[in-house]
Amino acid sequence: IPPAAWHLALEEIVAADEHLPATLVVDVTEMIWLVGQDWGFLLRLGDRLARGANRLAVVAAERIVRAGTTIGLDERIRLGTSMDEALGYEAN
Repeated sequence: IPPAAWHLALEEIVAADEHLPATLVVDVTEMIWLVGQDWGFLLRLGDRLARGANRLAVVAAERIVRAGTTIGLDERIRLGTSMDEALGYEAN
């Protein structure tokens, strides 16, 4: 299966930017679901960023966050339903 267009666009952005932020946030809240290929891409990207002392955070719909957490992906990438949650900020 060829990579999704958003995978290619994100890869291009990451490859072109020498000064990535400490946490790169990917917002997929407009997506209905993430398939295995999407999760695999995000995990590989998260691992690659971690080698450079960066981290990947994903903002997604609640059902997507629950699915990722259920299968243990939250141990390798940050997942949240909001930017604050994905970045690990506590609500006041």
